[in-house]
Amino acid sequence: MNKQEVLNAIYDLIAQNPVDMVTRDKLTALVDHVDTGQNAITFRDVRGKEFELKLIETYAPSEAVAKEA
Repeated sequence: MNKQEVLNAIYDLIAQNPVDMVTRDKLTALVDHVDTGQNAITFRDVRGKEFELKLIETYAPSEAVAKEA
């Protein structure tokens, strides 16, 4: 799987879209480690290239929140 396929599969999982078991198995096979301290999942492909999916907690600017209220 290339990075775009991985990101699309992760999005489908988060959005609770159907993901076939072959895709799910390929995705989980790429997980190298999970760093709960950094809120990150590191993936490593068969060539040893790594990339990371990281949760970054941010907040909407107060004026954006005020417009929605």
